[in-house]
Amino acid sequence: MRLEDRIHDLQEHVDPIVTIRNATGATVAANDNHFSADPLLHHKFDQAGEYLLEVRDVRYKGNADWVYAIEVNSRPFITQTLPLAVTPGTETRLSLVGYNLPADATTTMIVPPGTAPGLRWFSPAVGGQPTNAVVLLVTALPAATKSPPSASALSVASPASPPNASAPAAAGEQSAPNTPPPVPPAQPITVPGVVSGRIEKPGDADRYSFEAKAGDKLSFEVIARRAESGLDSFLRILNPQGAAISEADDMSRDRIQSQDSWLENWTAPADGKYTIEVRDLHLRGGPQFTYAVQVTRTEPYFTLEVDTDKTELASGISAPIYVRVVRKNGFAGEVQLAIDGLPPGVTATCGRILETGNDGCILLHAAPDAPAGATNIKITGTAKHPNPVKDARPLELSAVARPLQEYYSPGGGRGNYPVEMHTVSVAEPMDIRSVKLSTTAVTLKPGESQKIEVTIERAPGFKGNATLDVIYQHLEQPFGNSLPKGVTADVGGSKTLLVGEETKGFITLKAAADAPAVEKQLVPVMAHVSVNFVMKMTYCGEPFHVTVLPAEKK
Repeated sequence: MRLEDRIHDLQEHVDPIVTIRNATGATVAANDNHFSADPLLHHKFDQAGEYLLEVRDVRYKGNADWVYAIEVNSRPFITQTLPLAVTPGTETRLSLVGYNLPADATTTMIVPPGTAPGLRWFSPAVGGQPTNAVVLLVTALPAATKSPPSASALSVASPASPPNASAPAAAGEQSAPNTPPPVPPAQPITVPGVVSGRIEKPGDADRYSFEAKAGDKLSFEVIARRAESGLDSFLRILNPQGAAISEADDMSRDRIQSQDSWLENWTAPADGKYTIEVRDLHLRGGPQFTYAVQVTRTEPYFTLEVDTDKTELASGISAPIYVRVVRKNGFAGEVQLAIDGLPPGVTATCGRILETGNDGCILLHAAPDAPAGATNIKITGTAKHPNPVKDARPLELSAVARPLQEYYSPGGGRGNYPVEMHTVSVAEPMDIRSVKLSTTAVTLKPGESQKIEVTIERAPGFKGNATLDVIYQHLEQPFGNSLPKGVTADVGGSKTLLVGEETKGFITLKAAADAPAVEKQLVPVMAHVSVNFVMKMTYCGEPFHVTVLPAEKK
């Protein structure tokens, strides 16, 4: 199930279950959900004999794309480690949870110096035997581990009964009027920093204290389910009096919904000692409920998404790559794009994402003599942000773009799913051999329109429809639009559908009366050939720039 989000046209996912049956067909053991909907079954055989391993969908459904692999072994198998966070170049002793492990199993490992921060997979050794790969959080922040449970854990009755609520007075007792509830015990931690812990038993909540000044901006991120923990985290921030003032449940990042909690850009309301509280949303607990909480000082940043994971070229052909910015924590600036790792014979014209827009583009061009081949590329963006320190140099910000694979969603919609690689290929000539423009630049005054004539060269025998556009869209939903703010394509004043043997069309660009001034914004002029209702091959003309002049002063 974990692989199926990456299949382009898969309308329904498998929900697998594995079962062990004995020679008579009786069920010996079974497991349904462990790694999300994927099962993990551990079983000790008390009797020798023949057994049947059965895998099926829990609904007894099937699909030709529901492929699977089953690994069967008797080696040590790790499901969780404590701590979850490790520091590169430092020896860390890990307490292990899993199967076929010795009692109180531990191991030591050193993450190689220079390992990039983030969730990474490692295979520690146990008793000289290699194990399966497990997820660890690699961090350069100061790392700590939760003290014994008595120091920082407190049981809670239910989400509706906060752990700091006062208990009612017993019969015959008098409660002290206006007595505040006791402040929950908490383990002090360093900010910024990372602390690893585990919800040891059902009903527990772990707490960590930190000092903050009024106006301090911090971000709190729980890493648990993304590291294959059983924890469905719920995060609260308690004030110095023990009352909850902020909370966070599920998060969404890189277009993926996660049951991990994330509270970003939190502002301390006053000087004092605050407390982070972590518990399971459903008040569960046990060895599998490990986590790490990462606390950082909030800083402006941005992330980048690439609306494709593949760009196909042929000799002499150009194609666009759209990049979208997500601005965070006050960053509102312009982003300059760059690309590395192109195949031989392929060059790039890198545009920018305007301060007033969300999308920018990169145009690739394969030379007439570019050899066939393919490489994986990396797209980056750089920007400047005002420094809060007076008279200091602007902050230099950068990000690596995450490729998105398109998929065909139910009903004919188009969606995106994050993947790891973006591949650029050069292959044989395709349906369209070239896209020629009447001009490579237009300059618009506010309220003015201009027409760009477009001529396509069809491959011999190709009479399919081709559609011209300056926006990458599906069902009128834009997935890439690098036009300057206030500039639009005049649909009624354009000829964009070329049918049969037609080769000539035109696009009219119009600037609104209040369009802000922009100088030389890179915009792709595209010709699309449909593969199916969602997928299309996209060809592009030479680099084309749009300039909008300042409005004339009255």
